[in-house]
Amino acid sequence: IGNGLRMLKQGRGAVGKYDISNGNEFTAPWLDYEPYLNGETDVYFLLDEPQERVKIGISGNLRQRVDTLRQQHNTSLSLISIIPAGGIETESALHLFFKKYRLDQKGLGREWFSYTDELCEFINTLNTYAIRSHCLRAYGII
Repeated sequence: IGNGLRMLKQGRGAVGKYDISNGNEFTAPWLDYEPYLNGETDVYFLLDEPQERVKIGISGNLRQRVDTLRQQHNTSLSLISIIPAGGIETESALHLFFKKYRLDQKGLGREWFSYTDELCEFINTLNTYAIRSHCLRAYGII
């Protein structure tokens, strides 16, 4: 088990896995306001715990996207964070920031990353910010 996943299992991992499987739209009170990002889509982080990897992607319909990915990969995926209105610019910046952890496995595409301590720490930190762009700025991503 990688250190990032070990941290998650020991309670030091990504804050709050978001369950969107109940059919309700994903909402969280601290994610209602994002003054510095204006993308048309949300950036999401999905954890594939058995494979110790995280998908960083974008979607305008998060519930549908998660359901589709769960079926495609035949695994349980946990939504561990989102950046509302992050858009493709933020997604691209995150991909560049974490490029050394990108998994280049056939059939995965280019949005899957090893769930390392650094990525786990970033997601934990991101989840503590009421305004997600403040965290992205602190890390120098945007």
